[in-house]
Amino acid sequence: MASGMERPPRPRPAVTLALCGAALTVGTAAVVLLAPGPPESVRGTLHSAEDLVRAPSGGRVMRWLAEPGTTVRPGDPLVELEDADHAAELAAAEAAVAKAAGKLMAAEKAAELDLAWRRSAVRRELHEVRTETAELLRDRFDAALTAAAEGDVPPRGGIPARTVSMRNHTAASAATSTNAAEVLEARLALCDVREGELLDLLERLPAAVSAATGTPAAAAALAEAKAERDAVAQAPTTLTVHAARHGRVGRRAVAPGATAVAGEPLTAVRDDARPFVTALVPTGRLSRFETGADVSLQFGEADRRDGYLGRVVAVAPEAGDGLATVRILPTGPLWPDLPEGAVCDVRPAD
Repeated sequence: MASGMERPPRPRPAVTLALCGAALTVGTAAVVLLAPGPPESVRGTLHSAEDLVRAPSGGRVMRWLAEPGTTVRPGDPLVELEDADHAAELAAAEAAVAKAAGKLMAAEKAAELDLAWRRSAVRRELHEVRTETAELLRDRFDAALTAAAEGDVPPRGGIPARTVSMRNHTAASAATSTNAAEVLEARLALCDVREGELLDLLERLPAAVSAATGTPAAAAALAEAKAERDAVAQAPTTLTVHAARHGRVGRRAVAPGATAVAGEPLTAVRDDARPFVTALVPTGRLSRFETGADVSLQFGEADRRDGYLGRVVAVAPEAGDGLATVRILPTGPLWPDLPEGAVCDVRPAD
């Protein structure tokens, strides 16, 4: 063989083996990266459905009647509040009594003034009637004395006519005297009737004036206001809040002695029979966790091998951090009885 043609050097066995190993590693990694794997899970947190217990009205928390974690049934007492509405109602009732008392006092004062001048007017008229009666009686007495002195016979009614001896008077003058006596008797009778009417009016005047000024109505209103005030004063001054459903009492949101406003949450009653899971899902993967999507859940190592099932029932709007909260309810076998806040892995169902 000519010296100008040289044989290439043989490759070393160690180098060849290293190159083959590297090629195999790269190929395997490519296959693993390109091959579809199981969907990535997100972390979920177990919760129990809860019903907030709110203060029905504002007031101070007097005492708690159920400890956190206690199982309660519908109607069980939870907390006792000072009934702030009771104090307001009592103050309003007291104000109503004071107002009614003021109206009664004004009516009584008006009645007193009205009665005073009306009594004065009636008594003045009664005095005039009695004065007239006295004058008429004097006239009758004078007539009787004159008739007795002249020897005349009294006419009917017991009143002597102012007559003189038939020897000195005519029949006409006798008739005139008789007529005057009858008129005097009629005037006396009218005075008697009017005096009786005035005395009766004086007796009835207080009640009439009182009714006209509204005094009885004002007195009745005051009595009614006092009865309502007494009823409010005797009502309980505390308000007991009861559980609305079965469950466990949560933590206390308001300490004993603190004041709660109307509608403020006091605690919550958790229902372990209504569990749900919340999970934070990156917005880029929400398509796998849309409302109605089925998911599987894994609650730790001792969990069922095939996991538990659930369904997304709500997706909250993204909060600005690239994550959205989804709410999941159970659909398959009962979830394990784990404490509030237990974590789990949530994966889209295959």
